[in-house]
Amino acid sequence: MKKKKVITAIILILVLSCIAVGVFACTERRKKQEETLEKIVISIEYRRQNGTFPRTSEHPIEEAFYVGYDAIEENEMYVNLAAYNEWNREHGKEVEELTLADIEEYLSSEYNEDGSLRIQSGYENIRAYVEWYYNGGGKVIKEYWTELDYIAIECRYQYQEFSLVTVKELEIEQLRELIKKKEDPSYEINMEIMREQQ
Repeated sequence: MKKKKVITAIILILVLSCIAVGVFACTERRKKQEETLEKIVISIEYRRQNGTFPRTSEHPIEEAFYVGYDAIEENEMYVNLAAYNEWNREHGKEVEELTLADIEEYLSSEYNEDGSLRIQSGYENIRAYVEWYYNGGGKVIKEYWTELDYIAIECRYQYQEFSLVTVKELEIEQLRELIKKKEDPSYEINMEIMREQQ
């Protein structure tokens, strides 16, 4: 009888041990799956965000990880933000204007002070820009660049000594002149600024 109780106890211990190992293995597998899923989500968020920021030739847009401000094509980003800010004003959006300084601050680190990823928490203004970009903002930006091209062409005809191949070659100060003209057609473009950086 004692032998039977001992054998039953051993079998019970073995069964419980197997169950415990199985539960532990399932829990670990689920944790790894959740971690993998979280990495995939973050990767998608980075790829999506990176597609909204114009890049230098050394940093492809397809990158699916954090890339700092040095990867940004600053002049193009300046115009993209001008298009975004103008669109918000025209549509009565009560948001603070987004600037290059905001983008630089946001991209100065991958993490917030509390250790959370910036792409996932804080910086609502950047997230709003990314959402806007993918919900028609990309098209607005292309149209904005086209309008600046037309203004530059008019400027070339008016001032024969001013030449350029494309508006994207201009420096921020020159782009600012074209943007002022776009916002106020009566604005006289400062040709000294347009000439000095050729």
